[in-house]
Amino acid sequence: MRLLPICLLLALPLCHAEPARRTKKSNIADMQPLMVKRDKSLLEESFEKPGWEKTLKPYKGDFQVVEGQLKVGPQEGANHPPQASFYTPMTDVVAQLRFRLDGAKRISVMLSSPERSENVASVTVDAKEVTIARMSGWGGTTKVIGLAKKSFQPDKDQWHTLLVEWCGTECVVQIDDKFVLHATDPELVRTKGQFALQSGGAFAWYDDLKLSTATLDPEWEKRKSKVESKSERGR
Repeated sequence: MRLLPICLLLALPLCHAEPARRTKKSNIADMQPLMVKRDKSLLEESFEKPGWEKTLKPYKGDFQVVEGQLKVGPQEGANHPPQASFYTPMTDVVAQLRFRLDGAKRISVMLSSPERSENVASVTVDAKEVTIARMSGWGGTTKVIGLAKKSFQPDKDQWHTLLVEWCGTECVVQIDDKFVLHATDPELVRTKGQFALQSGGAFAWYDDLKLSTATLDPEWEKRKSKVESKSERGR
């Protein structure tokens, strides 16, 4: 068999695998809350269209939208973690979002009351565990009091779905329909007016954020003991 000269071989087109195409994200299903029922939608952000920062206001960070997903890192010299906030009066709410830790140390979802200069509550996911906390103070006086925590090791290279329910004195957290954590504290009922995403380290990723008002599910008392049992397992 006659061999082609090397120069002709180099000129032949190389075969490359086609890059993975992004799937349309509008069909991503909602996770099912355990404690509440969703009511009025307050915010839906897929980061696929310009103008997201007009509603979810960025603060003290490096915010980039890459292929319809929000990439967040710290701002050099900033004295505050990167944060993106949505402002509206609220009481009981349910929040759902997809996240990827990538190189970030943690991501948090938080509730605060800007009018009263008072933080209220947070849920934090880091490389080892999930923590539900109540908060107090503002700025330099902020205090975080852990209410419940449980081991969880997210795959930093994979997307996870987080669902957080705050209703009355209780908070329920789910991740990927597998992880469950529950906590109760009387201070969680305080006035709220700000929902925020906050992260530490570079880079955290967010996508498909949904925030809704919520009402207590009449079936909650029947299923509460099972949720508490799941919450306790693995601690």
